[in-house]
Amino acid sequence: MKKLVSIYLYCITSISMLSQTTTTIIKVEELYDLFSSQNLGIKNLDEKEKLAKIVRNTAFLQAFNPRINLQAQAIDNLSLPLSFIPAQVFGGNPGEFRQVAIGQQYVSSLAVVPQFDILNLAQIAEIKSLKKQSELAQGESKIYLYERFLQINSLYHSILSLQIQQKLLDSSLSCAQTIFTTAQNKFEEGVISKIDLNEAQSQLILIEDKLSQVKLAIREQKDNLQNYFHQKFLFDLKENTTTISTEYKSEAASDFDLYARQALLQSEIAANAGKSASLQYLPVLSFVSSLNWQNLSNQAFFATNANTQQFSYLGIRLNWDLPSVAKFTSIQSKKIEAQIAKNQSDIKLAEIKTQNQLLPIQIQTAQTQYQNTTKISSLKKENFEKKMMQYQEGILSVQKLIEAQNELISAQINANTANYNTLFLIEKSKIQQKF
Repeated sequence: MKKLVSIYLYCITSISMLSQTTTTIIKVEELYDLFSSQNLGIKNLDEKEKLAKIVRNTAFLQAFNPRINLQAQAIDNLSLPLSFIPAQVFGGNPGEFRQVAIGQQYVSSLAVVPQFDILNLAQIAEIKSLKKQSELAQGESKIYLYERFLQINSLYHSILSLQIQQKLLDSSLSCAQTIFTTAQNKFEEGVISKIDLNEAQSQLILIEDKLSQVKLAIREQKDNLQNYFHQKFLFDLKENTTTISTEYKSEAASDFDLYARQALLQSEIAANAGKSASLQYLPVLSFVSSLNWQNLSNQAFFATNANTQQFSYLGIRLNWDLPSVAKFTSIQSKKIEAQIAKNQSDIKLAEIKTQNQLLPIQIQTAQTQYQNTTKISSLKKENFEKKMMQYQEGILSVQKLIEAQNELISAQINANTANYNTLFLIEKSKIQQKF
């Protein structure tokens, strides 16, 4: 039974692996394109942009606030009001009165009341805020894309660096195996002690352990990269050998201002909100009109001999809400919020300027570090090769050879890390240029 379950699980896993698409990535730009087409977060931001545009377009009509009130009613006066009329009107005796029901039993009416604002300065000021909010929504989409590109860039170069590190450790493992085999032969010949043999074997185990950790790190980083995509892929990242970090020339500080633009928009929106609140003190000039129809009868609704009346009017109206404590408090609060937003915008501008000046320096420093670590790696490799020959000739001890190998491994990893750190910073600069 256990065997059948194992076979079943193996089949399910195999089918799942086969159903996933293997995608070979040569350039990081290919990941950007996949992310842009696959990520649901971008689609949500696109919908938010559409919503912001709808609100902005609606605001133009809202400035005039067009409205039409339509009212229709049909009333059956079951009991009409009675009035006392002098009897003389009907040919009666003076001093006498008669009860007379005045009115129509069946009254049908229709009223159409079109109105719109001719001048509403507060609402006009609100249009500018909504336009800025639409731009703010577009900026949020760009920031979302920019930050995800940076994260993908980091994971991409981290995986490539680890893959190179894996190759370096594979080569070091082969050398360690050679050292251990040679040590075994020398131990059997009685040339070296058990301590030397144990040192060689320990070195072999340590490199195997490092290699296992690197493989695990590659898998974890690929899983992290996978989380950015809605559709599941099996990524196969290839090193782009034509990309060499030293070829990039460090330039002056860039004019990347994506975050600064957002802070400035927020400041402008807050300022417009304060202005709009202040304009609410002013009166609103509106056009008003009313079109009315009535159908009157004592027989039935809409009778053929019913009396029909029509009356209408049009004009302008001035509405002025006098200042209140609540309005005054709201205006003062919005002015304070506007000042806070402006201060935050100024702080953000200063931070962005500093960061833009720092990035070229970081790239230049990383390039220098890469060049130095590459030279050190070459020297350590030359030393190790010479000491390997001395060890095989019996001139050098195992401990000294292992020390040389560890120094070589460390130097190679440092050079590899410096290279991909430089490539990461260069790509970051390119990403900023896109936004």
